[in-house]
Amino acid sequence: MLTLTGELSREFYALLFEVLGSHAIVERAPVGTNQDGASAAWGLRPEAVKIFASTLLFRCSSCGNQHLVPQMYAAHWTDINCTRVGCGGKMHEAAAPARFRSRQLTTGRIKRVIAAEHTSLLDREKRQAIEERFMSQAPKTWYPNLLAATPTLELGINIGDLSTLVLCSVPPEQANYVQRIGRTGRRDGNSLNITVATARPHDMWFWTEPQEMIAGTVKTPGVHLKAVAILRRQFAAYSLDCWVSEEGAGIRSYGKVGDALRAIRVLNRTMFPLYWFDFIQKNATRLFEGFVTLFPHLRQDPDSLENLHAFAHGGEKDGLAHRVASEFADLDGEVSSIQQRIEDTTTIIEKLKAEVPPPTDLQERLDDLVREKRSLGRIRDGIRRGDTLGFLTDRGILPNYAFPEQGVTLRSILYRSDAATDEERAPIITDYVRSASSALVEFAPSALFYAEGRKLKIDQV
Repeated sequence: MLTLTGELSREFYALLFEVLGSHAIVERAPVGTNQDGASAAWGLRPEAVKIFASTLLFRCSSCGNQHLVPQMYAAHWTDINCTRVGCGGKMHEAAAPARFRSRQLTTGRIKRVIAAEHTSLLDREKRQAIEERFMSQAPKTWYPNLLAATPTLELGINIGDLSTLVLCSVPPEQANYVQRIGRTGRRDGNSLNITVATARPHDMWFWTEPQEMIAGTVKTPGVHLKAVAILRRQFAAYSLDCWVSEEGAGIRSYGKVGDALRAIRVLNRTMFPLYWFDFIQKNATRLFEGFVTLFPHLRQDPDSLENLHAFAHGGEKDGLAHRVASEFADLDGEVSSIQQRIEDTTTIIEKLKAEVPPPTDLQERLDDLVREKRSLGRIRDGIRRGDTLGFLTDRGILPNYAFPEQGVTLRSILYRSDAATDEERAPIITDYVRSASSALVEFAPSALFYAEGRKLKIDQV
């Protein structure tokens, strides 16, 4: 028996890894600054790793030490000395006992976790596709079986046979808690719901008094009807509904944002939103009185009544029509700015091509500029193709899920670094809308923002 200690042990392992390296079994990787030549890590080379499905168990006749070895090497292991230091036994083939882990891997219900996100950052088509795959009765191998979701799943969505739910924090109110855990157990009434309490005072209070959240009183939802921002949005929606019921029977849609911008630019009063402006101007008093009738309490609040009256009667220089026109004017300025950048890029490309002698990296720089020009064009066209009502909702004219905050949009251009075809080289344009309070932090310069499996760095506002 040989016991290796101290310097002898170090020399043995140095020789061992040198031999293994010469046979391409391991490879040496420097560690740190590598000022000391011996500072290195050794790792197995992937091509040297072999996996065997047919194995046999060999056990020592004396100490019980055992090894699971490939069946093809059984002859080499029969009657060899025990591998444990100090034991004089011999290794012999033994019957492999049925182990729990073996049973789990061979007969258990083992599933690979396929996660997907379900948030308001995704457009409706993507969210619906994720829901359909998640609820599929015959799921494919790559279909998601775990959803990381925001409150987009809290209301009005039936997500089928959901058995387990984990809340990453304690919900704000009992109603939120009931809505969220109500997503589970709909098929047979059985479910597992776990709530993680963070270090926030709110969560800590319910950690000590969980019954207050689990069985507490669900308050009747309410809204502060004297809030000017809410009243204005509701009045805008009311006036649009009145126009549809009275004059818009033949209108199937309000067109795209580009159509509205063009109508305002050429003063085409037969297109949206100008025919909406005209309807409001002609019927301002009737619309105002009809809306106030829906909320009689407004008669007792002179300030709110006066504010709403001015908003309804303002015309195109003030009030609702002015607000809508101003939002479209801001967007038109944004589109014009993008168009100017496209033209400036075109000028730079022409100047670069005319340089004599041409730069050594001419083609690379031209490719980058052409790609940037194409990306800007896609952003411009994407804005023009946007849904008109969606735009008015995001800009705070019409009611939305997050009112009364107006959303902030992050537009990003993504390129594949390993693109091999023209289709792969085409940039991906993404728009992510966040509430103003969230955007102050998440869209701050140099901040990192995560969405759809991507990490985006904010470089400009």
